Amino acid sequence: MININSKTVIKKYKNTLIIYFSITVIIITVMILVFLYVPNDNLVNAINILLLVSLIIFSLLYRNVILGFKNMSQVARVVLKQGEPIKYNSDIFLKKDYMENNQYEIFKSTSAYDIYYKYVSLKTYKFFKVKKLKTIVLIKENKLDYYDERLHEDINLLEENVAEKQRFYKHHMIFIKKFEKITKNDLKSIGEVVLYNVGRQSFIQINVGLNTEDKKAYFLYSDVYFPTMDFKDTTNEIKNIIG
Repeated sequence: MININSKTVIKKYKNTLIIYFSITVIIITVMILVFLYVPNDNLVNAINILLLVSLIIFSLLYRNVILGFKNMSQVARVVLKQGEPIKYNSDIFLKKDYMENNQYEIFKSTSAYDIYYKYVSLKTYKFFKVKKLKTIVLIKENKLDYYDERLHEDINLLEENVAEKQRFYKHHMIFIKKFEKITKNDLKSIGEVVLYNVGRQSFIQINVGLNTEDKKAYFLYSDVYFPTMDFKDTTNEIKNIIG
């Protein structure tokens, strides 16, 4: 099972929200008191403009902190309700027909890894277009980490090449690696999921470890909690790949 100190992360997110709303309430309260008790209109305007500008600057600066903790807390909630490792029936490293049948193209193939991708554009019920880049990475080199610099340089290059032709707002990535026997350190690496979701933009990386010893796939997912529909769709695709 993948494990991080989820309750601590969720608590920090809640504390961050409490601090933000507390400071906001204090500033607004001071503005009201100034309006009620300061007799000089020019002084009232000057003080309240200063307080309002301070509130705006504080909100803009603190927004990124809140979003960061929000995304981390969503992953933490998945950990608390995570599913069991799934028995896999096929070796995706051999079953390359999945890529062809699902319209994935090869972007780069090396002795260390293969990068497959496809561009998806779908109309939603609100008549918006969902423009998404989906990537599957097969890591063939045992010593290669899920966040290897060389590998992610090629991912960045893929994003640039696609962006030159088609705009996309979402990038959902699945990284798959085989292990003879998954250790606790391996589980920690597998559990380092990236989830960034703001408005229409979404960035997801889910790592999968195929344990050849027990023929089970280890990755962070839940059958009862989904932080976003994009996260749910990505974990469902992993299940299709290993099924």
